[in-house]
Amino acid sequence: MHPLPYNIRMLAAAFAVSISLTASAVHGTLEGEDLATVKSWLPYYHSRLQLIFEYDAEDPAKSGKSSEHLHASVDRAGPTVVILEVQTPYHDEPRLIGGYNPYKWKTWTGRYESNPGRFIFDLDKDKKWERTEKRKGSFRANTSEYGLQFGNGDLIIHPDLRSGNAQNQTFAPPSNQSVLVGQAGDFLINNLRVYKVIKEQDPAPQPAPLPQIRTYEPIGPVSPVPDHAGFLFECSAALVGLALFTLIFRRS
Repeated sequence: MHPLPYNIRMLAAAFAVSISLTASAVHGTLEGEDLATVKSWLPYYHSRLQLIFEYDAEDPAKSGKSSEHLHASVDRAGPTVVILEVQTPYHDEPRLIGGYNPYKWKTWTGRYESNPGRFIFDLDKDKKWERTEKRKGSFRANTSEYGLQFGNGDLIIHPDLRSGNAQNQTFAPPSNQSVLVGQAGDFLINNLRVYKVIKEQDPAPQPAPLPQIRTYEPIGPVSPVPDHAGFLFECSAALVGLALFTLIFRRS
């Protein structure tokens, strides 16, 4: 087999480098700008995101995970952010969507909760949707037999973690559309990440500076201050002496 010409080999190497850089850029964007956007939506002024679970359809080490692995990692983690890279029939490019849960996922009954504070988001649009007190609907806290669910169907992750579906119910007026993926329906999950929200302590306030002690220089010579203790001692000694003299004079 004849070796490829030098210029073709150089083009192939450049193409490989370009692919590598593109993949790194996509990964870097998810870890950088998008996470910064999510953090800006969180109620905590000082917080950081710690990755505690990842499913990746293209990574053999991470593609075999199921809802049991997911819940083992997230149920007791407290506040979490879920970010998905999904492929829909209505978009040529993958989309980055997700949601925020300020409470723990652990539940024995898969109950529905209506507490405010949760939201779903679309990172491609830099937009989030919250469930307010005026908007009816609930949020599903799932058991390990299920995936994860935001709202009454607004964002659902199936137990196999490979797919999900979305339809406006709780975070937007009910319809056959989805604010996250457009036309309501199923989507495929390329990547799923769950981040634990860690609230960091606010920087300790610096102690207030002590007031400056001002010194005053006296004007003119300093007058002597009488020693009251010495004066009293001298008076006492004089009185004792006088008493002794009187006593001796009377006896003589």
